[in-house]
Amino acid sequence: MYKSAIILLLMIGTLNAKNSLSSFSQKQLQDDIELMEYFNNYSKNIKGIDFFTVGADSACQYSSIQAAIDDFSQSPFGNIEIRIARNKTYFENIIIDNETLSLVGGYSNCTQASQGGNPGNNQSLIDGNNLESVIRIEGTTQRRTVLLKNLRLLHGTNVGPGGGLVSYLSDVALSLDNVDVRNNTAHYGAGIAIIQGNTDMVLKNSLIIGNVAAGYGGGIYCSGGTFVTDSTVVIIGDTGIVSNFANGPSGDDLSGNGSGGGIYLENNCTTTIYSGSETNGLVGISGNQANHHGGGIYADHSSITLYGHQNCNNAICLGDNDNPVSIRNNTSARRGSAVYTVNSTLNMYASLIEGNTGTSGIYIAFSALNIGRLEKNCWSNEKCNYIINNSSEAIGGFQIHAVDISSVYFEDNNSLFDVSLFSTTQRVPFRVEGCMMNNNGSNTTQYLIDFTGSIDAEFIHNTIANNTVTSSIFNSDYNPFNSNSPFISIHSSIVYNPAMNFLSYDVTDDGFLDVLISAVITNETNTISATNGVINDALNIAGGTMISSVAPRFKDSANGDFHLALNSPAIDYFHTPSRVTVLYKDIDYEERGFDDPVINGQSLFYYDIGADETYGNDYIFVNSFE
Repeated sequence: MYKSAIILLLMIGTLNAKNSLSSFSQKQLQDDIELMEYFNNYSKNIKGIDFFTVGADSACQYSSIQAAIDDFSQSPFGNIEIRIARNKTYFENIIIDNETLSLVGGYSNCTQASQGGNPGNNQSLIDGNNLESVIRIEGTTQRRTVLLKNLRLLHGTNVGPGGGLVSYLSDVALSLDNVDVRNNTAHYGAGIAIIQGNTDMVLKNSLIIGNVAAGYGGGIYCSGGTFVTDSTVVIIGDTGIVSNFANGPSGDDLSGNGSGGGIYLENNCTTTIYSGSETNGLVGISGNQANHHGGGIYADHSSITLYGHQNCNNAICLGDNDNPVSIRNNTSARRGSAVYTVNSTLNMYASLIEGNTGTSGIYIAFSALNIGRLEKNCWSNEKCNYIINNSSEAIGGFQIHAVDISSVYFEDNNSLFDVSLFSTTQRVPFRVEGCMMNNNGSNTTQYLIDFTGSIDAEFIHNTIANNTVTSSIFNSDYNPFNSNSPFISIHSSIVYNPAMNFLSYDVTDDGFLDVLISAVITNETNTISATNGVINDALNIAGGTMISSVAPRFKDSANGDFHLALNSPAIDYFHTPSRVTVLYKDIDYEERGFDDPVINGQSLFYYDIGADETYGNDYIFVNSFE
């Protein structure tokens, strides 16, 4: 029987470390900058070259957008700007075939359009009249550029892909700026569909909302095709993928049908999301629904990066340090209410995962997961990566490949079944460092963290406090005659949950559970002692195992502040054992190993344990004034 895990139900891939980006991620971020720089230069160069006007008044050259596009050959410059008045609704199904052009709406009339006036954030409405896709982009003869600005695409439909917009086998750089894609339907990619080819799309200050897929990919569908001609999606500014639906029937576990309420990615579609908000439900990935997996995002053989820091180069900046990338209030009937990945890579930096409901918040199948903090500047100083108030109903995970999590705040996540945070299997690296885990679980949650079968689990410098479970914080299924039994290592951590057991394990036959536990403050030690069948192999370290059963003393745990109080026994508790490698800074992005002379002057003991390395004691004036 599977066990439920509210946040991370994992079957995972490769491992990054040291709060740094992989070479692939670095290239991805640089490619995002170069793509945005290309669009900026293109917009500057096209101004004043040539334009057509479209609208309902006598000053307009055309009354139909398609007619203006069809006369594209009149432009001697090889590209054109079509300026669209908002004095009518355009009931059209537009085809852009091998053209480089801009469709710019929002002008009050064609006189303003001819004068090049500023349309502001107004939008011109293009209605597909429930006949075909609103806009269809085709053509692979050469690289093209299409800019859409100040438009609203609605009531498009397609029995295949792309009710609002479809880029079909196109070699195109595609920009959507202040474009709403709403209330469209299709079998997949109801809002926007990218079908193979080589499409690089930027969504800026746009809203993909209320689109319904009969199959999968309610808001956006993207298929990259091959590694040679992959596609990219870059989401920036106040863009929202909101209240979209994937209504396909629920199938087997790896079926894509009914998946990807907000976004569905497959076949090498590389996606970076810079947009989000702590409070605004119309920004970020919000309120989407899937009848199967991936309420917010579903990815198969693709790469996703949630990048909540600011990415700047060549005077171009994407994202900011004031808002997280957010995935909030999405639902799925099965796994991955926030994100579901299979054979993919998921990177999360400065992100907010909140209020998602399904059988798991994040489900990672045969993929890579990296969560971390890359710099001091962040939307929240202490909760830069914040996973809060997600709920689960059932199902666990299996066949984990590897996971690397650091600097994450897990708070108020609740499960109605067995496991609240992590549920995993498979002998692979599973590393959690510098995380806060507090007030998770409920009176129906059996374990906070469960390792089923074999795994190499390493927990370092974590604070796990005030959680609610019925059995124990850690659990492991164990077979002493199986070489793939779990390997659990817990160091330099606070595991303090009054009336809760530290560790339990299911024994297939009589035997002992081998663990490495050192430098821990906990509320009870019996379950990690030899009397409970646990053998602690972390004995050959200076100072012994240093396991204490004392109150850790937090600043204000009643109000959710689990930083160390200035008189906490966890301050300067221990040195770093030789068998443990500290890879990351603390939860506030401060250096580890600050020696606080107020606590002691011993050079051996200078690491605080838990997620927080406190610098709070004013040691400069302690002798003279305190």
